[in-house]
Amino acid sequence: MRTHGVIGLGAEAQEGETRTAGSDLQNIVLDIARRRDRLAEQVRDAQPRSTETLQLVLEELHVEQPRLLAHARRVADAALAIARALPLPELKCQHVYRAALVHDIGKLAFPTTLIDKDGQFTSEELAVIRTHTVAGAAILINVPYLHATAAVVAATHERWAGGGFPRGLFNDAIPMPSRIIAVADAFDALTGHVGDPDAEIRDAANAELVRYAGSHFDPAVVRAWLRVPESETVSC
Repeated sequence: MRTHGVIGLGAEAQEGETRTAGSDLQNIVLDIARRRDRLAEQVRDAQPRSTETLQLVLEELHVEQPRLLAHARRVADAALAIARALPLPELKCQHVYRAALVHDIGKLAFPTTLIDKDGQFTSEELAVIRTHTVAGAAILINVPYLHATAAVVAATHERWAGGGFPRGLFNDAIPMPSRIIAVADAFDALTGHVGDPDAEIRDAANAELVRYAGSHFDPAVVRAWLRVPESETVSC
């Protein structure tokens, strides 16, 4: 299973791929660290204190990456629907929504040539890309309103049965909001990053989520997603 934008769902390095030169990759890593620190400073200085002000901050940060913001909003809508279907208390649902909005904020520190690369990644490139969740957490950690969200963002690519990143957490050790966002994120990637997939595409995506329930995804979260009426998710 490999889908563009779902790092960790079988996106493995492939022998024979053109490899990024070591010095080039090192420069990319250094550049990512600089961008991450600048983003952390911007978010800290903005001091968002509500979902509304967070949305404004994200709009400003994503001026050059509107597709990434659109993806984050679809994932946030889907994650909120899942949280309510479980059901979680409304305050926790709003926490899930907020975390989903910023789940990919770390990618803003990465060059688009790496994030949007066509084809499979080399092992070195994949190792770098897998740091985007940690980068996201580092951007958020020093903002009081987003402090708890940082740990959720860091764990959005952990796997239910283990083997995910960055820590190899499994089962209940993965925060529930992270488990919810993982399913919402995968659905958006599997449906081609469109807001209103047709029935055939949606059914195929749901079949993949069911297939990987128990390995990649929390089965309870997948079941909750399947209970969400399609009429509530057409904008996801």
